Amino acid sequence: MDMKARKQLALRLSICVAASAATWVGMDRLQPIFGDSIGYHLAWITGGAVAKGDYAVVAVQSPLIHDGKPAHITKRVMCIEGEVVRFADEQFFCGDEPLGKVLRQTSDGRAISVPVIAGPIPSGYVFLAGPHPRSVDSRYLGLLPVSELTRVRPLL
Repeated sequence: MDMKARKQLALRLSICVAASAATWVGMDRLQPIFGDSIGYHLAWITGGAVAKGDYAVVAVQSPLIHDGKPAHITKRVMCIEGEVVRFADEQFFCGDEPLGKVLRQTSDGRAISVPVIAGPIPSGYVFLAGPHPRSVDSRYLGLLPVSELTRVRPLL
């Protein structure tokens, strides 16, 4: 195992231990973040209403994540109700702000379907995104209901 892999393993184990210890002492507000799509590995569950720019965790099920098994993802709220989403040149925009390009294939060559999202975001929905090019977010999951989001603050 190379040094980079060892460091990542040590970080992930530390996060799991910290999350387990925090839960054991009653601090069940820590949320581990698996994957590298937002650059954080641990978040504090703050709850409350989500606003543009906030991070949120949501339960999803997609063939793009864990072979279609239910999972929790943490992403940033990038576009909110009333704002206009458009798709051009293989990427989504919120107004004129780029939200990310889409990929048409997984890293192992499977086709990826991209939802049709265009126009104002309806009441009760948001567009979530991560900065990583392979982030599974609203580019592939569609708009997500605000009622299913839990606001979090990334820690590390």
